[in-house]
Amino acid sequence: MPAPDFDWKKYELPTDVDRAFLEPLAAAAAEKRRTIELPDLTPWPAPLDKAKILLDSAAAVEHAFLVQYLYAAFALKVAEDVANVDQQNALED
Repeated sequence: MPAPDFDWKKYELPTDVDRAFLEPLAAAAAEKRRTIELPDLTPWPAPLDKAKILLDSAAAVEHAFLVQYLYAAFALKVAEDVANVDQQNALED
């Protein structure tokens, strides 16, 4: 089942939100706008349905990255594959 195109809604953050939560945001943006965008899950009323659709979407994203993960795994070299002794020592450290 392909992941659905979610409608995104803006939600206002309460004013008593911990500042540590807002630190990753730019300070000016945090002061100007205290909203967060989340997918609108009203078409799925039951919590189990919401969890299923979000997990399905996350699995689709991970599946899309699988080729990059495999490429990186097979592109890495171990010390025995390198001919130069200096490079072997660098890989072992």
